[in-house]
Amino acid sequence: MIPAPPRLLPMASHDCFYHSLTTCLGELDNEDIQVTITDEATGEALMDEATNTFDNGFIGFWLPDDATGLIEVSYQGRTGTTEFSTTDDGATCVTDLRLT
Repeated sequence: MIPAPPRLLPMASHDCFYHSLTTCLGELDNEDIQVTITDEATGEALMDEATNTFDNGFIGFWLPDDATGLIEVSYQGRTGTTEFSTTDDGATCVTDLRLT
């Protein structure tokens, strides 16, 4: 059986469920952030890196298909966490992460 391809999971701070490349804009454009994405089933860090957001305020990561877990983002001393899912009924855009 051929394994399922990874899924792109974009994220930014704005209201959305189904991501649109042409109309979705986040609030933090071209900013340095720290991102940790942890797989719920294994506890493995799928991503743990410092990166920066794109011109549209988004950042995106290729994650394994059918995965669930936790996303943690840190920016200028503030941190936010939210759950994610790359299952068939999961959101195609993560926008409910709030930095506090």
